[in-house]
Amino acid sequence: MVEWNEINWRKLEKNVYKLQKRIFQASIRGDTKAIRRLRSINSCSSPILACRCWFIIVRC
Repeated sequence: MVEWNEINWRKLEKNVYKLQKRIFQASIRGDTKAIRRLRSINSCSSPILACRCWFIIVRC
């Protein structure tokens, strides 16, 4: 298990950005099969990043 302060946030953000970019490009092409496949990728990056964003908002 990784501690909160040991997470490489830059790498995590980069992974999420790349995945979002691939989903966007597939949607421009109209490739619904690729969109479904990309959205179902079991990535832990997105939930962790969302949790971080929520934590930052709540602390303010």
